Amino acid sequence: MRLGGGAPGFFVAYSADFDVDPYIEMFFFPKDTLKLAVFTETGERLWQRDLGKTVVPGMHFCPVHACYLDDDGGDELFWGERCLELDAGKELFCADRDA
Repeated sequence: MRLGGGAPGFFVAYSADFDVDPYIEMFFFPKDTLKLAVFTETGERLWQRDLGKTVVPGMHFCPVHACYLDDDGGDELFWGERCLELDAGKELFCADRDA
């Protein structure tokens, strides 16, 4: 993914619970929360955010995508109904918020 100015970086979405994505023989409600973090290509953490108890961890419950949305030279992080700027973690919009 691209950080501001096109610099390479990466994001992680993680939880302490093991194997939270469902299949026919297994499901449990996770005890930990989903967290997002963005890093530079050298491993420096730019920011981290805990999404709290209302967001269920797992790619089937809360998909997270890096998207290029606003022509600023860097990708944005889109999860659920929200979009975050990668460099600072600033919320750009929330689709379910009355405006």
